[in-house]
Amino acid sequence: MPKPSRGDPKLAVAYVRVSTDTDRQALGAEAQRQAIERWATSNGITVAAWFVEEVTGGASLDKRPVLLEAIATVATLGAGSLVVQRLDRYSRDPLTAALAEAELRKNGASLVCADGAGSGDSPTDELIRGILLAVARFEKSLIRARIKAALAVKRSRGERIGATPYGTRADGKALAIHPEEATTMQRLRELRASGLTLRAVIDQATAEGLRNRRGQPFTLAAVHKLVKSAA
Repeated sequence: MPKPSRGDPKLAVAYVRVSTDTDRQALGAEAQRQAIERWATSNGITVAAWFVEEVTGGASLDKRPVLLEAIATVATLGAGSLVVQRLDRYSRDPLTAALAEAELRKNGASLVCADGAGSGDSPTDELIRGILLAVARFEKSLIRARIKAALAVKRSRGERIGATPYGTRADGKALAIHPEEATTMQRLRELRASGLTLRAVIDQATAEGLRNRRGQPFTLAAVHKLVKSAA
């Protein structure tokens, strides 16, 4: 079987993963983008396309549509690499990482980490990637265990646990209606009921100055959840 032609080593596709858990603040999309841009500039490489995905690092490959799209774009553009800030931004699951990397190799490309750890195709690089993925998976399990223990303590004290749903606010151990958020939810539902697509709802809501709790425009997933809960 002929080996695939090698992609352009001076052309890359960038992948940024924003986690859904507590490490989001430490490794946000902007920090990852800046690290990748510094790497590209120092190595004379052009980043031809950017992909950003909000998903936990332990998700299986079939639940990583943006990563799959990024890999496909590497092939389409003939890029030599898929670049990430660091390995755990790519994946925390060894199987998912291996499957995705195998797909890159089929197209003559490789995975590159902007921090330099585990980049390359040598046996040593592969060993380093395996070790880093194992460590990332261990850290993830440790975080979950700590969260589970903390929640158990809160339950034993009779404290309310879990995120406060949009449209409500904490009132002691109970929930109360958050007037401003409730009004925003109602407007989103009105826009959807008027026949607009979810994307159009977001555009109109943004134009009207409606924002989520972080002061950012609503995401597609958030709007879908809010309007669906009205059914």
